[in-house]
Amino acid sequence: MIKLFVKNKDALAYSVEKQIKENKEYYVLGIYTESEHKINTFQWLYIDPETDTIYEYDLPNDKLIKFP
Repeated sequence: MIKLFVKNKDALAYSVEKQIKENKEYYVLGIYTESEHKINTFQWLYIDPETDTIYEYDLPNDKLIKFP
C-alpha cells in the first residue's frame, strides 16, 4: 500500500509511540496520509525492541503478523 501512495506522490507522515500488547512493550509506527485536516492511518507496524522484529497489525483480527 505504501508503494501506491508513493507512486501517487501523496505526502506520507508517521507517528511513533510505545504501546503494550499481550504483556509486551513495542515501539509502534503509524504511517498515514493527511488531507483537509483528516488523518488516514493505513499501516501500523509494531517493533519488538529486544529482537528488532517487525510486525504488521491486523486490525480486523486484533493480532500481530510478522512483517515479511
